[in-house]
Amino acid sequence: PTRDVDGITYKVVEMTFGENIGESSQDKYILYINPKTLRVDQFLYNATGFGITEPSIMKVTYEKIEGIYISTYRKYAPADWNGNKKKGPWTEQYTKNVTFNNSYNLESIKN
Repeated sequence: PTRDVDGITYKVVEMTFGENIGESSQDKYILYINPKTLRVDQFLYNATGFGITEPSIMKVTYEKIEGIYISTYRKYAPADWNGNKKKGPWTEQYTKNVTFNNSYNLESIKN
């Protein structure tokens, strides 16, 4: 299905894990895929392995670093499974000064 958020009609994909995967197979993700960029702009999730059974929403912003899109800004908060944020503040996380220190070379994978 699709969902409209802030003027964008997202393709929505629900994802779960099979039995015996990770701490718990009860985790659920609902991904909002941007039709222009084909990246996930936001998603709903729970993390039952950490005791989080109620959903949260996470919104992400990407930065292109050495030809790769990296999520460098994230904010998340409690929500419902329809994507509505519950009352309370967002928790924000920033990633800065990203470098690749593993001899990664984008040109080497293009050939």
